[in-house]
Amino acid sequence: MNAASLRRIRCCTLMLLVALGTMSAATMSLANENGEKEKDTLPGLYACKGSNPDGGEYEGRVEIAARGDVYNLKWTVGEETYLGVALREGDVLSVAWGIPGERGTAVGVVSYKIEEGGTLTGRWTVLGGRNPVMKETLRKIPDA
Repeated sequence: MNAASLRRIRCCTLMLLVALGTMSAATMSLANENGEKEKDTLPGLYACKGSNPDGGEYEGRVEIAARGDVYNLKWTVGEETYLGVALREGDVLSVAWGIPGERGTAVGVVSYKIEEGGTLTGRWTVLGGRNPVMKETLRKIPDA
């Protein structure tokens, strides 16, 4: 991946976050009802399964890492690697992602609902064209 591709991914990712309205001056901290900070259990390794616009299905792995109030995601699906950046608001994780390709950089968004027990259920799409909204589920791999 060259520097120009990385710049395009960063630029498109930022534009998608702004367009979705997920950027805010105040980010939600993980605090319980007593105001005490709780351990962030979101980071880790996940098995992912989802559907493609062509009707096919895919499986892979997703690594979620926390960097302060920001999350970095890395999907590995077959030979492809996708990178994303996310913000959490309550039980919703909003992600902008990108992958460079031969015809330019593909970018998209996914919105996950954080469920009990380490499962995230999401809906995703890509920028441009007439793309449907697809589904993806992440299940945390214990002790990975």
